[in-house]
Amino acid sequence: MRRRRDVGWWGLLLVLGWAAVASAATLGSNDRALEAIRARDPGDRDFSFLVVGDSRGPRSRFPQVAEEMRPVSGDFVFHLGDLTNRGTSKEYEEVQRSLDSLGRPVLAVMGNHELVDRGRGRFALRFGQSFDGAFRYGGGLFLFFDNADGRPVGEKRLAWLRSALEEGRDARFRLVFCHQPLYDPRKGQEVSGHSMDPRGARELLEVFREGRVTRVFASHVHGWYDGAWGGVPFTVTGGGGAHLYDKDPAHGFFHFLRVDVTGTEVSVRVFPVPTR
Repeated sequence: MRRRRDVGWWGLLLVLGWAAVASAATLGSNDRALEAIRARDPGDRDFSFLVVGDSRGPRSRFPQVAEEMRPVSGDFVFHLGDLTNRGTSKEYEEVQRSLDSLGRPVLAVMGNHELVDRGRGRFALRFGQSFDGAFRYGGGLFLFFDNADGRPVGEKRLAWLRSALEEGRDARFRLVFCHQPLYDPRKGQEVSGHSMDPRGARELLEVFREGRVTRVFASHVHGWYDGAWGGVPFTVTGGGGAHLYDKDPAHGFFHFLRVDVTGTEVSVRVFPVPTR
């Protein structure tokens, strides 16, 4: 007969520690945010939400951006990735303080800077395993997915995107959120650059056209850009505090967005953040 070993207090603490890590991985802040968002669904009433992206960097202006966001109405916030520069615990703690100060649920997608040094696991411990997801709110479909590495998303995830958009055919709008833009908005119509792999971009654009996507929101390029890829409207919002790329004052400024849904109309308002 095998003798049972008494693990004692140290063993119990070790088990509880692993349980806490597992719990954090399965129910991160994104999962809690989704629960809170679903609980306050306005039905067919008009509503607003906020969008921000690229808050990373050792001299990030994100605390100032967050300060400007706080008094602006919006049911919840989408952060489009690059919350941190290298995904360290200190960086996550700093950005979390600013996110918590917003006083409403925050959903975050992963950026390429969260991938530094195999950082996907560190992101998951804080935000949960939901890298891709879809939910209904206010009669519309919200769809977010991980394209942080810029590579083609693969057939399995393309099929999931098609299915989610097909199920959302009856929605009054269909909005998509990701980190990397399909194409570089600074280079003209459907031209690659600081953006996704060209093949991956073409595959996604076809899915978004077929799924009648209302608008795609992305960041990655540090500035504000608005236009359409092959008839699919997009907004690139990378002015959340990281150093700015574009010296053109029409694009290179710190900012966040408020998206207003009125009936079936989705409008985007840009809130510049003054530097000081």
